[in-house]
Amino acid sequence: MSSTLDRANELVAALLAAGVRAGTDPAAANPPCILVPPPGRTYDTGCGFTARWELIALAPAPTGANRSTWGTLDDLVDKAAQALDDIATAQLVTYSLNGLDYPAFLLGWTEAIG
Repeated sequence: MSSTLDRANELVAALLAAGVRAGTDPAAANPPCILVPPPGRTYDTGCGFTARWELIALAPAPTGANRSTWGTLDDLVDKAAQALDDIATAQLVTYSLNGLDYPAFLLGWTEAIG
C-alpha cells in the first residue's frame, strides 16, 4: 500500500460495492453516506505507522415528517461493518459538515500502513 489516500479509495470502493454512498470529499458528501477522511497517524513501526481510521456515517437530520434517522444510521453502520471487516468501534456523535450538524457514527479501527 503506497499511501493513506490509496487505502481510503479502497475503503470507498468496498463501501460502494456494498451499496453504500461513500467518498473522501467532504464538500460532495450528501447524507445518508459515509465520509472517509484521512486517518490519524502514530509513528510506532519501523517502516511506516499505525493509521487510526474514523469514518463518518452521516444521516440526514430529522426534520418534518422525516424521523428515520436512527434506522438510517443503523443501516449505514451495519452495511459498513459487513463491507469493512476491520471496524472495531462505532461512537454516536453530532458531526458538523459544510455548516450543518448531522447525526452520525464515527466508525473506528487501527491498522499498520507501510
